[in-house]
Amino acid sequence: MRALAEARTDEVLKMWENLGYYSRARNLHAAAKEIVARWGGRLPENRKNLLALSGIGEYTASAILSIAFALPVAAIDGNVSRVISRLFALPSPLGSPESRKQVLDLANHLLSKKHPGAFNQAIMDLGATVCTPRAPSCLSCPLQGLCKAKDLELQEQLPVTKKRPTLSRKHVT
Repeated sequence: MRALAEARTDEVLKMWENLGYYSRARNLHAAAKEIVARWGGRLPENRKNLLALSGIGEYTASAILSIAFALPVAAIDGNVSRVISRLFALPSPLGSPESRKQVLDLANHLLSKKHPGAFNQAIMDLGATVCTPRAPSCLSCPLQGLCKAKDLELQEQLPVTKKRPTLSRKHVT
């Protein structure tokens, strides 16, 4: 942590080269500096202090709390939302307040209290590799026997997504 905090910005960006999202490298660098300055180089163990760090939002704070500190907190990203939506055949469009609450409540209910970090990582990986947005690999899914979307043959239609408004095209000269 100290080495990162003490590094020059150009050195950090060079190490980050070809990973994309350079703002993430800048935020990581800024967060490392703050962690060293405020907490002696140790990550804070509470949501409020984590959220105060550059680049850390709800998902990252939850992931850190569950993985690094084994706290029973569900980490919800797009992959987890998709898995939970399909598992329970949720009818609400992803991203809607109703859907967010349902997904969070269900994820917290399912969460392993003994191994929350491993559980969160497993669900994230399942969504990234098996329960993909298109053409999910249901036959190789360890949850296929529990999945309501598969039972109802709705895995291709779920999760429901919000309809994006049609953009009008204007030609100007």
